[in-house]
Amino acid sequence: MIAINPVGFMRNFLHEVYEVQEDLTVVRKRFSGISYYAPEIIVGIGKLKKNKARFFNFHLMLLSKYNLGVSPLFHFEYGFRF
Repeated sequence: MIAINPVGFMRNFLHEVYEVQEDLTVVRKRFSGISYYAPEIIVGIGKLKKNKARFFNFHLMLLSKYNLGVSPLFHFEYGFRF
């Protein structure tokens, strides 16, 4: 199996972020985080027998923020379906 997701999007949220205003007051910034363009490629192998399956998938996601650089994110998946 090969799957391609060319229009991926990833958003992470930071726990607590504070911002200093121009008048030197500190305010908490809500829902702060970073957004990424995240295309993904999945390559997998597996075996199916009478409604049971086992599989191994390798995921490669490329995180790109503002098109300045790319950070690869690898993910292995092994599972059973029964």
